[in-house]
Amino acid sequence: MTDDVLTWKKKKGSMVKVKVEQRVKNRYSEPLYNSTINVRDAKQLAQMLEDLKIMFDAPIDKAIKEMKKQKSPFW
Repeated sequence: MTDDVLTWKKKKGSMVKVKVEQRVKNRYSEPLYNSTINVRDAKQLAQMLEDLKIMFDAPIDKAIKEMKKQKSPFW
């Protein structure tokens, strides 16, 4: 059984390294997706979300709706 695993690693400043790998029995394969983005740049963030939606059929729209429903002080 394989799982796609999304990993975020904070780089210098507001830069974040994002990669998606497949995990097979406690081992990781070569990254299926690898990108470094500035999380304060809306275009880069939107492009990364669109990539995840297209490449991995990630439910981005549903996740945004769930995020807005949360009773978080940030919203």
